Amino acid sequence: MLTLTRKREDADEGCLSFPGLSGSVRRSLRIQMDYLDLE
Repeated sequence: MLTLTRKREDADEGCLSFPGLSGSVRRSLRIQMDYLDLE
């Protein structure tokens, strides 16, 4: 039971970290798009 709850908590933390990761990736992609538009 303890291992299951620990895995569940790790999964929740992973889900929480994904939006921040996708946000930073989306921001970097937007910067690259703007850079290409300037050229």
